[in-house]
Amino acid sequence: MLLSELKLLNVRNHLKLDLTFAKETLFIGANGIGKSSILESIYLLLSMRGFKRQPLSSLISFDEKFLRVEGIMFQQSDMSEQEIVLKYHNKKTLTIDGDSINNYNEYLYSHLVKAYTPDHLGILSVSQSDRRSFIDRSIFYTDINYINELRSYNRYIDQKNEEISKDSCDKLYINILNEKIFHLSNIIYKKRVATVDKINMGLSAYCGEDFKEFSNYYLHYESNSLDDSLFSKEIYIKRSLYGSQRDKFYMYKDDKAIERYSSFGQKKIFSLIVMLTLINMIEGERGEEVICLLDDFESGLDKNNSEKLRNILSTGRQTIYSGIDNERKGYENVVDISDL
Repeated sequence: MLLSELKLLNVRNHLKLDLTFAKETLFIGANGIGKSSILESIYLLLSMRGFKRQPLSSLISFDEKFLRVEGIMFQQSDMSEQEIVLKYHNKKTLTIDGDSINNYNEYLYSHLVKAYTPDHLGILSVSQSDRRSFIDRSIFYTDINYINELRSYNRYIDQKNEEISKDSCDKLYINILNEKIFHLSNIIYKKRVATVDKINMGLSAYCGEDFKEFSNYYLHYESNSLDDSLFSKEIYIKRSLYGSQRDKFYMYKDDKAIERYSSFGQKKIFSLIVMLTLINMIEGERGEEVICLLDDFESGLDKNNSEKLRNILSTGRQTIYSGIDNERKGYENVVDISDL
């Protein structure tokens, strides 16, 4: 499925904007002109959230009361089109070809998108919560039931935290919750382990061929999901110590965490290769293309690595970039926002 058209109303500095897309599209223009807002609008339309953890009201243009994002999706297999409209005016509404969508899980599962932006760094985001979310969304794309497992798990964690915060808590109730938490945490753990293994296999393949300077880099996953002894300590300190909500992901080289000592360019290349391996995993299992969004693509990359990454990312899928490419060679569709 490809995005062929996009219409924006009251999205940040775009009071009204109509766009068309090719398989590969590059948006250029001065800083602050709204390139990132276009990519975020696409991400919002397909994932129902913005790049940052903030309310959708923050995306509405100044002095306006609502926003509207409309996209035309083209299905190559049967040459059909699908009109998707997302509106936000105090609450979200979503329609496909005029019909309201209430099952958001099915919608998100059917509209595959991955993004990298300065505000959405994926596996190397500042917050470990964002890193977990990045991995979890990829697992969900190949396992629709995974979102329900996560929600059930988080609900039990919230219930336990509420109970253990009491001066006199119900230990039997907490033990029942811990059994459910332990079971679900191990399901989540196994699926995250399997995904990290696939990521590291992909990293090994790409770094062995195209990015040899990263040949000893890998994604390191830490979890306490096998250590149920932590349950006995929680009542006394009145907070959760155990579980998948504490899992962490790090960039490693030769058995050492190196994020703190790595340059922005090194971290960006690592993040993009991780994203690429996940895209390949999803496309391989689903037999469908993922729409790839790359904001401020060239920042921090030298020309050689920029070209290698672009050639890989743009092969076989719709890829939408923003940035400044002075030569603008080879891009299928270049749109200067200044001219719109």
